[in-house]
Amino acid sequence: GGRPVKTQLLAWLCIASGGGIGALSRFALGGWIQARTVGDFPAGTLLVNLSGCLVFGLLYGWLGAGISQQLRGLLFTGMLGGFTTFSTFGFETVNLLQRGQQGTALIYLAASIVGGLLAAWLGLTIGGVWKTEA
Repeated sequence: GGRPVKTQLLAWLCIASGGGIGALSRFALGGWIQARTVGDFPAGTLLVNLSGCLVFGLLYGWLGAGISQQLRGLLFTGMLGGFTTFSTFGFETVNLLQRGQQGTALIYLAASIVGGLLAAWLGLTIGGVWKTEA
């Protein structure tokens, strides 16, 4: 019974380690880019998101789907997930399109973008109410 627990623990450690590296990389690169940007345009976030999509595609195209659970956890769920979940969003959308599931891809795009904007607005609205009540 100990082997599955050790395998699961190793997978979690890989994800956590990769996540820390990805989050620190996002903070460093995004901040570095933003400090060199004129105006309020969120260039740091945009370039982190785009580079995350590129790296996700490069790594997945190079390594393929047959990599170990630990390496997948370290690179994709951990590092790139900590760097930007936008890379997963981009990959999953392209994957749906490549499989001929245009309708599902469109629903996913609309739900993610419109839903994300609505959720952010709702969170800001509720947070503002909480703030004024505190």
